[in-house]
Amino acid sequence: MSVGAKQRVSVIGWGAAHALAFGSRPAVFAARAQQLELTTLPAPSPDVEAPLVALSRAFAAESSPTEVLCALSAPALREAVNGRRRGPVVLVTLLPAGTPSGASERLAAVAGLELDRRSEEIRGGAASFVDVLRTAQSRLLEGAPDVIVGSAWSPRLPEALRELAAHGALLDEESGRGRVPAEGAAFLRLALRPDDRERPQLAALEVGEESEGVEALLGSLLRRVVGAVKEERLDRVLIDVPSSNEAGIAWMNERRRLGEVAADAVDENWADAAGSLESASGAWLSVVAFVTARTGATSGATAAIALRSHDARRGVIAWDLPLPGGDFAASSGAPRTRIVAGESASRSSVHRSERASAPEAARERLARSLLEDIGSMGLLLAPGEAGPNRERAGVRLLFALDGLAALARPGRGVVALRDVRGLIERYAAEVTPPDRARRFAARLALTHLRAAEPRGSRPDDLER
Repeated sequence: MSVGAKQRVSVIGWGAAHALAFGSRPAVFAARAQQLELTTLPAPSPDVEAPLVALSRAFAAESSPTEVLCALSAPALREAVNGRRRGPVVLVTLLPAGTPSGASERLAAVAGLELDRRSEEIRGGAASFVDVLRTAQSRLLEGAPDVIVGSAWSPRLPEALRELAAHGALLDEESGRGRVPAEGAAFLRLALRPDDRERPQLAALEVGEESEGVEALLGSLLRRVVGAVKEERLDRVLIDVPSSNEAGIAWMNERRRLGEVAADAVDENWADAAGSLESASGAWLSVVAFVTARTGATSGATAAIALRSHDARRGVIAWDLPLPGGDFAASSGAPRTRIVAGESASRSSVHRSERASAPEAARERLARSLLEDIGSMGLLLAPGEAGPNRERAGVRLLFALDGLAALARPGRGVVALRDVRGLIERYAAEVTPPDRARRFAARLALTHLRAAEPRGSRPDDLER
């Protein structure tokens, strides 16, 4: 269903939190740079065999699932509503199975927000985010000045995990099949601004149910939305289906049959790089599309989010994207390396059993991990070094530089890493004399940060 010109919904704010980092820009660029630390969680219920391999933030063991969802949602909600006038908010949330009734009130209260009586909770899988956006459209047409939509998900939710286990969707470490569940939240602030072309705009929504034994609906839904986006062409297709499991293989087969509909579109599989956020996938992938487009980290004026629930529901969201407004992105592209069970993509010395630490300490650990990547990839690219993966090492080095810049300047409403230059200098001086990797990482990172400093006003320093 395409969105009529007079009903065009603009995204005037967004926020995200991930197991990797809090804040949309740090989370997206940390995921893109593959700064991942797989965690082993205790089985949340007798139905799920231990251990559970996940991408999870180090919350206290005694934290309830609802407390974890609140802790993830609060910074994402605050970022999304940053700059909004005070007053009740219309909040439409997609909540995973097993979330207690009234959870939205708790999420809002932790973020310091008061709920409008027109708020609503919807329960379902990833494709149900289409229903959330349709509900938000209705609230806006009824007169709400803005609506907040989004979701949070955590592998600590017993009922949600039972559903994953029942569908064989949890990671099998022996075969490598299945998905790595990740922990996170994402929210969008929407308003009716049909003439606003400087912000992301909702172009089309499609949802349906797959026929038994057939995996072709996502492709059909993508064909339907193409006519509604700019120039009737899809530049990007973002999915949250691991390429190694049956659903991912079915998607790739269907993708080949799309032909001219999306022949030049870039596929971005964020489940392979950042784990799966399940019911929060629609909001998370939308934020990924906005952040990477806004900063110029990827090219393209349109993006489709392809969503697959574990039941038969499938959904597609099409966005018209704003022109790039960033000035620090070192490179273009989406993450390419999939998660390997038991292997961290970084060499960060984060202990798996470690309890939650201060946010600043978490940001510093992430910055150090990025510096390690910059140094080690730099050695692989040094003159005289031979190897088949030099191009891949170069891409990863550039992605790590972007991740560091995102920590130093994370965007409006998100706390930046304090004294990032001092941290880089301390990192280089910790080994005497500094080894080649540290020396290279420090010099290149400082140079990149100087080049990335804003010149005059920047679009993302203003209201989105």
